[in-house]
Amino acid sequence: MVEGGATVVVVVAVVVGAVVVVVGAAVVVGAVVVVVGAVVVVVGAAVV
Repeated sequence: MVEGGATVVVVVAVVVGAVVVVVGAAVVVGAVVVVVGAVVVVVGAAVV
């Protein structure tokens, strides 16, 4: 019974870890998009 519970805990931990990694990746991608957008705005302003 204890082993079964431990397995559930490990599975939940792995799933949560995967979600955190995905969210982290999304945040990084979002940050890159924001930076690229800012660069485009600055370059656009310079051109205008």
